[in-house]
Amino acid sequence: MQNHFQSSTPDIRPAGVYPLTLGDFYCLVISDEVSYSLPTSLITNATKEEVAATLREYALPSTHVPMQISVLYIHTGQHQILIDTGLGHLPGPSGRADFVGKVRSNLQTFGIAPESINTIILSHAHTDHYGGIFDEEDRFSFPNATYVLSKAEWTFWMEQPDLSSLALPEPLKQRTVQLAQDCLTRLQPKLRLIDDEEVIIPGIAAISAKGETPGHSAFLVSSKGDSMLVVGDAWSHYKLTPEHPDWLTAFDLDPEQTVRTRRMLLNRAAEEQLLVLAYHFPWPSLGRILKRDVNWSWEPIEYTWTYTTNTEAPS
Repeated sequence: MQNHFQSSTPDIRPAGVYPLTLGDFYCLVISDEVSYSLPTSLITNATKEEVAATLREYALPSTHVPMQISVLYIHTGQHQILIDTGLGHLPGPSGRADFVGKVRSNLQTFGIAPESINTIILSHAHTDHYGGIFDEEDRFSFPNATYVLSKAEWTFWMEQPDLSSLALPEPLKQRTVQLAQDCLTRLQPKLRLIDDEEVIIPGIAAISAKGETPGHSAFLVSSKGDSMLVVGDAWSHYKLTPEHPDWLTAFDLDPEQTVRTRRMLLNRAAEEQLLVLAYHFPWPSLGRILKRDVNWSWEPIEYTWTYTTNTEAPS
Protein backbone atom coordinates (compact mmCIF):
# COMPACT_ATOMS: atom_id res chain seq x y z
CA MET A 1 0.00 0.00 0.00
CA GLN A 2 1.28 3.39 -0.93
CA ASN A 3 1.78 5.88 1.92
CA HIS A 4 0.35 9.32 1.33
CA PHE A 5 -0.18 11.09 4.67
CA GLN A 6 3.12 12.61 5.73
CA SER A 7 4.20 15.47 7.94
CA SER A 8 7.52 17.01 8.90
CA THR A 9 6.10 18.05 12.27
CA PRO A 10 5.67 15.87 15.37
CA ASP A 11 2.84 13.38 15.33
CA ILE A 12 -0.47 15.27 15.57
CA ARG A 13 -2.85 12.33 15.36
CA PRO A 14 -6.07 12.96 17.28
CA ALA A 15 -6.35 11.32 20.69
CA GLY A 16 -9.38 9.40 19.43
CA VAL A 17 -7.44 7.45 16.78
CA TYR A 18 -5.28 4.39 17.52
CA PRO A 19 -3.33 2.98 14.53
CA LEU A 20 -2.15 -0.62 14.28
CA THR A 21 -1.17 -3.09 11.59
CA LEU A 22 -2.56 -6.60 11.23
CA GLY A 23 -0.47 -8.50 8.71
CA ASP A 24 -0.96 -6.56 5.47
CA PHE A 25 -4.02 -4.75 6.82
CA TYR A 26 -3.74 -1.19 8.10
CA CYS A 27 -6.23 -0.55 10.92
CA LEU A 28 -7.42 2.32 13.06
CA VAL A 29 -9.48 2.13 16.21
CA ILE A 30 -11.68 5.23 16.09
CA SER A 31 -13.29 6.65 19.21
CA ASP A 32 -16.78 8.12 18.86
CA GLU A 33 -15.79 10.35 21.81
CA VAL A 34 -19.21 9.87 23.38
CA SER A 35 -19.29 9.70 27.17
CA TYR A 36 -22.25 8.20 28.99
CA SER A 37 -23.00 5.80 31.82
CA LEU A 38 -25.47 2.98 32.39
CA PRO A 39 -26.81 2.14 35.85
CA THR A 40 -25.65 -1.19 37.23
CA SER A 41 -29.31 -1.92 37.93
CA LEU A 42 -29.49 -2.92 34.25
CA ILE A 43 -27.76 -6.16 35.27
CA THR A 44 -30.83 -8.30 35.74
CA ASN A 45 -29.69 -11.52 37.44
CA ALA A 46 -27.26 -10.29 40.09
CA THR A 47 -28.00 -8.19 43.16
CA LYS A 48 -26.80 -4.61 43.29
CA GLU A 49 -24.59 -5.64 46.24
CA GLU A 50 -22.90 -8.37 44.18
CA VAL A 51 -22.27 -6.02 41.29
CA ALA A 52 -21.03 -3.23 43.55
CA ALA A 53 -18.63 -5.58 45.35
CA THR A 54 -17.02 -6.68 42.07
CA LEU A 55 -16.66 -3.11 40.84
CA ARG A 56 -15.18 -1.91 44.14
CA GLU A 57 -12.45 -4.54 43.89
CA TYR A 58 -11.11 -2.49 40.97
CA ALA A 59 -11.80 0.95 42.48
CA LEU A 60 -14.61 1.49 39.95
CA PRO A 61 -17.90 3.32 40.54
CA SER A 62 -20.34 0.93 42.16
CA THR A 63 -23.67 2.37 40.94
CA HIS A 64 -23.02 3.00 37.26
CA VAL A 65 -20.81 1.83 34.41
CA PRO A 66 -19.05 4.40 32.18
CA MET A 67 -19.40 3.46 28.52
CA GLN A 68 -17.60 4.44 25.36
CA ILE A 69 -17.66 3.47 21.70
CA SER A 70 -14.77 2.27 19.54
CA VAL A 71 -15.20 1.64 15.81
CA LEU A 72 -12.73 -0.29 13.64
CA TYR A 73 -11.41 1.00 10.30
CA ILE A 74 -9.62 -1.51 8.07
CA HIS A 75 -7.67 -0.81 4.86
CA THR A 76 -7.02 -4.12 3.11
CA GLY A 77 -5.32 -2.63 0.07
CA GLN A 78 -8.50 -3.02 -2.01
CA HIS A 79 -11.21 -2.16 0.50
CA GLN A 80 -11.66 0.57 3.11
CA ILE A 81 -14.03 -0.74 5.74
CA LEU A 82 -15.74 0.30 8.96
CA ILE A 83 -17.09 -2.23 11.43
CA ASP A 84 -20.00 -0.32 13.00
CA THR A 85 -20.32 3.47 12.93
CA GLY A 86 -20.98 4.78 16.45
CA LEU A 87 -23.87 7.00 17.50
CA GLY A 88 -23.29 9.81 15.05
CA HIS A 89 -25.96 12.51 15.11
CA LEU A 90 -28.89 10.26 15.86
CA PRO A 91 -31.85 12.34 17.11
CA GLY A 92 -33.13 11.55 20.59
CA PRO A 93 -36.69 11.77 21.97
CA SER A 94 -36.51 15.56 21.86
CA GLY A 95 -35.86 15.50 18.12
CA ARG A 96 -32.35 16.87 18.66
CA ALA A 97 -29.16 14.81 18.67
CA ASP A 98 -28.62 13.45 22.17
CA PHE A 99 -24.99 12.69 21.28
CA VAL A 100 -22.64 13.99 18.62
CA GLY A 101 -20.34 11.15 17.65
CA LYS A 102 -16.93 11.83 16.13
CA VAL A 103 -16.09 8.73 14.09
CA ARG A 104 -16.32 10.57 10.79
CA SER A 105 -14.50 13.69 12.00
CA ASN A 106 -11.70 11.64 13.58
CA LEU A 107 -11.24 9.76 10.31
CA GLN A 108 -11.06 13.06 8.44
CA THR A 109 -8.55 14.48 10.91
CA PHE A 110 -6.39 11.45 10.22
CA GLY A 111 -6.57 12.07 6.48
CA ILE A 112 -9.30 9.57 5.52
CA ALA A 113 -12.18 11.04 3.53
CA PRO A 114 -15.70 9.70 4.19
CA GLU A 115 -16.05 9.10 0.45
CA SER A 116 -13.21 6.57 0.55
CA ILE A 117 -15.14 4.14 2.80
CA ASN A 118 -16.62 1.51 0.48
CA THR A 119 -17.91 -1.10 2.97
CA ILE A 120 -19.62 -0.75 6.35
CA ILE A 121 -20.19 -3.96 8.31
CA LEU A 122 -22.81 -3.78 11.06
CA SER A 123 -22.63 -6.11 14.05
CA HIS A 124 -26.34 -5.59 14.77
CA ALA A 125 -29.10 -3.00 14.56
CA HIS A 126 -28.84 -1.14 17.86
CA THR A 127 -28.67 2.63 17.53
CA ASP A 128 -25.17 3.06 18.98
CA HIS A 129 -23.82 0.88 16.16
CA TYR A 130 -25.59 2.40 13.14
CA GLY A 131 -26.28 6.02 14.16
CA GLY A 132 -23.07 7.24 12.49
CA ILE A 133 -24.40 6.16 9.10
CA PHE A 134 -26.21 9.51 8.88
CA ASP A 135 -24.77 13.00 9.29
CA GLU A 136 -26.19 16.13 10.92
CA GLU A 137 -28.24 16.82 7.75
CA ASP A 138 -29.61 13.25 7.80
CA ARG A 139 -27.61 12.36 4.69
CA PHE A 140 -25.35 9.34 4.32
CA SER A 141 -22.09 10.08 6.16
CA PHE A 142 -20.21 7.64 3.91
CA PRO A 143 -21.94 8.11 0.54
CA ASN A 144 -20.04 5.46 -1.42
CA ALA A 145 -20.39 2.62 1.09
CA THR A 146 -22.31 -0.58 0.76
CA TYR A 147 -23.59 -2.14 3.99
CA VAL A 148 -23.32 -5.66 5.37
CA LEU A 149 -25.67 -7.20 7.95
CA SER A 150 -26.66 -10.73 8.89
CA LYS A 151 -29.88 -12.07 7.37
CA ALA A 152 -31.12 -13.08 10.81
CA GLU A 153 -30.72 -9.51 12.11
CA TRP A 154 -32.56 -8.03 9.14
CA THR A 155 -35.41 -10.51 9.47
CA PHE A 156 -35.82 -9.91 13.19
CA TRP A 157 -36.12 -6.13 12.99
CA MET A 158 -38.19 -5.99 9.80
CA GLU A 159 -40.77 -8.66 10.77
CA GLN A 160 -42.54 -7.39 13.91
CA PRO A 161 -39.76 -7.77 16.51
CA ASP A 162 -40.86 -8.73 20.00
CA LEU A 163 -38.98 -6.88 22.76
CA SER A 164 -41.57 -7.57 25.45
CA SER A 165 -39.17 -9.71 27.50
CA LEU A 166 -36.67 -6.85 27.96
CA ALA A 167 -36.76 -5.03 31.31
CA LEU A 168 -36.64 -1.62 29.64
CA PRO A 169 -39.14 1.27 29.51
CA GLU A 170 -41.81 0.70 26.89
CA PRO A 171 -41.12 4.00 25.05
CA LEU A 172 -37.46 3.01 24.71
CA LYS A 173 -38.40 -0.37 23.24
CA GLN A 174 -40.82 1.22 20.79
CA ARG A 175 -38.24 3.80 19.76
CA THR A 176 -35.56 1.13 19.32
CA VAL A 177 -37.79 -0.79 16.91
CA GLN A 178 -38.87 2.28 14.97
CA LEU A 179 -35.36 3.63 14.52
CA ALA A 180 -34.00 0.24 13.43
CA GLN A 181 -36.76 -0.22 10.88
CA ASP A 182 -36.32 3.32 9.55
CA CYS A 183 -32.57 2.83 9.19
CA LEU A 184 -32.75 -0.59 7.56
CA THR A 185 -35.43 0.56 5.14
CA ARG A 186 -33.16 3.38 3.97
CA LEU A 187 -30.20 1.01 3.72
CA GLN A 188 -32.01 -1.67 1.72
CA PRO A 189 -30.82 -0.54 -1.75
CA LYS A 190 -27.22 -0.54 -0.47
CA LEU A 191 -27.48 -3.62 1.75
CA ARG A 192 -25.85 -7.03 1.43
CA LEU A 193 -27.29 -9.69 3.72
CA ILE A 194 -24.95 -12.46 4.86
CA ASP A 195 -25.17 -15.86 6.51
CA ASP A 196 -23.97 -16.44 10.07
CA GLU A 197 -20.43 -17.64 9.26
CA GLU A 198 -19.91 -16.03 5.87
CA VAL A 199 -16.61 -14.63 4.61
CA ILE A 200 -17.48 -11.02 3.86
CA ILE A 201 -14.28 -10.22 1.98
CA PRO A 202 -10.99 -12.13 2.05
CA GLY A 203 -9.63 -11.75 5.57
CA ILE A 204 -12.89 -10.72 7.26
CA ALA A 205 -15.34 -13.42 8.33
CA ALA A 206 -18.56 -13.19 10.32
CA ILE A 207 -19.00 -15.24 13.50
CA SER A 208 -22.49 -15.88 14.83
CA ALA A 209 -22.70 -14.09 18.20
CA LYS A 210 -26.45 -14.03 18.73
CA GLY A 211 -28.00 -13.43 22.12
CA GLU A 212 -28.35 -9.72 22.66
CA THR A 213 -30.15 -9.75 19.32
CA PRO A 214 -31.00 -12.76 17.12
CA GLY A 215 -28.58 -11.78 14.37
CA HIS A 216 -25.72 -10.20 16.33
CA SER A 217 -22.37 -10.92 14.68
CA ALA A 218 -18.76 -10.87 15.78
CA PHE A 219 -15.95 -10.83 13.22
CA LEU A 220 -12.54 -12.40 12.74
CA VAL A 221 -10.11 -10.15 10.88
CA SER A 222 -7.01 -12.01 9.63
CA SER A 223 -3.97 -11.20 7.50
CA LYS A 224 -0.60 -12.92 7.12
CA GLY A 225 -1.02 -14.96 10.32
CA ASP A 226 -2.25 -12.05 12.46
CA SER A 227 -5.84 -12.11 13.73
CA MET A 228 -8.20 -9.84 15.62
CA LEU A 229 -11.56 -10.81 17.12
CA VAL A 230 -14.11 -7.98 16.97
CA VAL A 231 -16.85 -8.82 19.49
CA GLY A 232 -19.34 -5.94 19.22
CA ASP A 233 -21.75 -6.10 22.15
CA ALA A 234 -21.18 -9.78 22.95
CA TRP A 235 -19.13 -8.59 25.94
CA SER A 236 -20.60 -5.65 27.83
CA HIS A 237 -17.94 -4.75 30.45
CA TYR A 238 -14.21 -5.32 30.73
CA LYS A 239 -14.35 -6.57 34.34
CA LEU A 240 -17.86 -7.89 34.83
CA THR A 241 -18.14 -9.93 31.63
CA PRO A 242 -14.91 -12.00 31.84
CA GLU A 243 -15.34 -12.64 35.57
CA HIS A 244 -19.13 -13.13 35.53
CA PRO A 245 -20.12 -14.17 31.99
CA ASP A 246 -23.48 -15.39 33.29
CA TRP A 247 -24.54 -11.89 34.43
CA LEU A 248 -27.10 -10.58 31.98
CA THR A 249 -28.19 -7.07 31.07
CA ALA A 250 -31.62 -5.68 30.29
CA PHE A 251 -30.61 -5.57 26.60
CA ASP A 252 -30.03 -9.34 26.26
CA LEU A 253 -33.02 -10.66 24.33
CA ASP A 254 -32.11 -14.36 24.62
CA PRO A 255 -30.48 -14.88 28.04
CA GLU A 256 -29.34 -18.48 27.60
CA GLN A 257 -27.91 -17.85 24.12
CA THR A 258 -26.19 -14.67 25.34
CA VAL A 259 -24.26 -16.67 27.94
CA ARG A 260 -23.36 -19.40 25.43
CA THR A 261 -22.08 -16.78 23.01
CA ARG A 262 -20.02 -14.99 25.64
CA ARG A 263 -18.38 -18.18 26.82
CA MET A 264 -17.68 -19.35 23.28
CA LEU A 265 -15.96 -16.09 22.37
CA LEU A 266 -14.06 -15.89 25.67
CA ASN A 267 -12.79 -19.43 25.20
CA ARG A 268 -11.79 -18.82 21.62
CA ALA A 269 -10.00 -15.56 22.41
CA ALA A 270 -8.04 -17.19 25.24
CA GLU A 271 -7.21 -20.47 23.48
CA GLU A 272 -6.12 -18.81 20.22
CA GLN A 273 -4.44 -15.87 22.02
CA LEU A 274 -6.33 -13.46 19.79
CA LEU A 275 -6.07 -9.72 19.83
CA VAL A 276 -9.56 -8.47 20.68
CA LEU A 277 -11.48 -5.27 19.98
CA ALA A 278 -14.44 -4.85 22.35
CA TYR A 279 -16.78 -2.04 21.31
CA HIS A 280 -17.59 -0.62 24.77
CA PHE A 281 -14.36 -1.40 26.66
CA PRO A 282 -12.05 1.43 27.85
CA TRP A 283 -10.01 3.16 25.18
CA PRO A 284 -8.41 1.96 22.98
CA SER A 285 -10.69 -1.05 23.56
CA LEU A 286 -7.95 -3.50 22.56
CA GLY A 287 -6.57 -6.36 24.60
CA ARG A 288 -6.41 -10.10 25.15
CA ILE A 289 -8.36 -12.59 27.22
CA LEU A 290 -6.59 -14.76 29.81
CA LYS A 291 -8.10 -17.93 31.29
CA ARG A 292 -8.37 -17.83 35.09
CA ASP A 293 -9.59 -21.14 36.60
CA VAL A 294 -13.36 -21.10 35.95
CA ASN A 295 -13.51 -17.63 34.45
CA TRP A 296 -11.38 -15.16 32.49
CA SER A 297 -9.71 -11.75 32.75
CA TRP A 298 -9.14 -8.84 30.39
CA GLU A 299 -5.53 -7.80 29.69
CA PRO A 300 -5.79 -4.37 28.05
CA ILE A 301 -3.44 -2.80 25.57
CA GLU A 302 -2.76 0.61 27.07
CA TYR A 303 -2.96 3.74 24.99
CA THR A 304 0.51 4.95 23.98
CA TRP A 305 1.53 8.11 22.23
CA THR A 306 4.55 7.84 19.95
CA TYR A 307 6.06 11.03 18.61
CA THR A 308 7.48 10.75 15.12
CA THR A 309 8.39 13.02 12.25
CA ASN A 310 6.50 10.78 9.83
CA THR A 311 2.78 10.15 10.23
CA GLU A 312 1.67 7.70 7.57
CA ALA A 313 -1.60 6.23 6.46
CA PRO A 314 -2.21 4.18 3.37
CA SER A 315 -3.96 5.56 0.34
